[in-house]
Amino acid sequence: MNKNKSVVILGGGFAGIRIAYLLNKLGYKISLIEKSQNLGGMVQTVKYEYKGEQFLFDFGPHIFFEDYVNEYHDLLGDDLITLSDRFSMYTEKVILSYPLRLVELFTKMSPLVTFSYLLDYFYNWAKISIKGETDLNLETFMTKRFGKKIFNFFYFPYIEKCCGLLPDQISILWGKERENVSGKSLMKNILNKIVAQLNKKIKERLAKTNDPSAKMISSWYPHYGAGQLCNAMTATLNNQNIYLNTKISQINVEGHTVQNVIVDTEGSQKIISGDYYISTLPLPTLFTYFNPLVADQVEVAQKLHYRHIQLVNLIINKERILDSLEMFSMNREHLFKRVYEPKAMSVLMAPKGKTSLSLEVCHNENDFISRMTKEEMVKKCAEDLIGLNLLETVDDILDSFIIEIPNAYPIYTKGFEVSRNLLLDEIFKFDNLLTSGRQGLFRYHAMTNEIMEMADNVVHFIEGNLDKNLERSISKWGQTFY
Repeated sequence: MNKNKSVVILGGGFAGIRIAYLLNKLGYKISLIEKSQNLGGMVQTVKYEYKGEQFLFDFGPHIFFEDYVNEYHDLLGDDLITLSDRFSMYTEKVILSYPLRLVELFTKMSPLVTFSYLLDYFYNWAKISIKGETDLNLETFMTKRFGKKIFNFFYFPYIEKCCGLLPDQISILWGKERENVSGKSLMKNILNKIVAQLNKKIKERLAKTNDPSAKMISSWYPHYGAGQLCNAMTATLNNQNIYLNTKISQINVEGHTVQNVIVDTEGSQKIISGDYYISTLPLPTLFTYFNPLVADQVEVAQKLHYRHIQLVNLIINKERILDSLEMFSMNREHLFKRVYEPKAMSVLMAPKGKTSLSLEVCHNENDFISRMTKEEMVKKCAEDLIGLNLLETVDDILDSFIIEIPNAYPIYTKGFEVSRNLLLDEIFKFDNLLTSGRQGLFRYHAMTNEIMEMADNVVHFIEGNLDKNLERSISKWGQTFY
């Protein structure tokens, strides 16, 4: 046990809570600092009442995978649902399964169109391979692996919504990080599908690893929303110091050692000290708190930017709407990039006879979406849903509200790696400061199982069981902390 060791955790999102939960079990003294009034970050669930009935909404759809299922059961007991539904995607007036089922390219789309996609794929693959062209940006990266037509049809509009940039302005790292979602190439996906049909064990393995060629994705979900898992971990921290509605004023640094953190809490300033400091704050923001400030570091930090989210939540006068857990929109005309139905995850997320939808709208600061009023945003989303035949009229919507999530997704502008790596290399020099989590590592793709592993490795390092220099070679997701 480490009763004499103390750890200060900056940020009470999923990564911060998970780290606190693990360290608490090992006997560390924890100080967890969160600027908002709730813990959980993007993995929290909010309650909303409409005429005395309760609806539950996640901050975006989060599901939990095979890697940590035993721990999920330990925390939640029987309050865990096995999900068997798939995802779907809408493109050009066709709703297809996601991951894509090869048979649907022939049954739901014109065979001639499908064959043209396949021919285009082989043509582009051969042309790029013969010329030995390198991947200059996300567009060339994806075209080489899926063909130009498939890229333009299935990926281009979605990527544009996610990043707010054209694909030729985006780093290839965005595509590399999402290979466990989209697959490494069209041919690899097809071969995996064929092999999976012939071999039951391979089929089960692909499903458990969430391979895009799997017919089903093995996943779990709490009865009362993703935030139930965060709440269960938080409930174990009763004897620890949790500071809510607390803003960091400055982080006092001497050389490459953090001395303490000064925060504003309950109307006064407080100095919080520890043996270790773990940041899950947005990486660029962390450097603005350092005292003394290093001008060069702040200048580099200002080159990294985030995409923000408006979650448009609708109360719907229907029992169910979607045939899948969530649906991605590949249509440029749609304001949202994906829509999910909480009741598709768990029937307890909405009362009987009614359901709800949550639409994820990405935007940058001061763009046209950020200037839309709530009424304008809800109206546009309603029109999009009616166009998809998911709603009949706007009268199907009984009520609505919007959740704003700042700094939701890092923007992978081409060449951003230089700035990110400069900042991470600075953190690496500290002897008592680590940064982890999606925000802390400035990483776009970070699913729940990846964040769980990030927290594991942070704790292994603090316990002396993991060397910083070896960490990146053992993690299947890449570097999990600095």
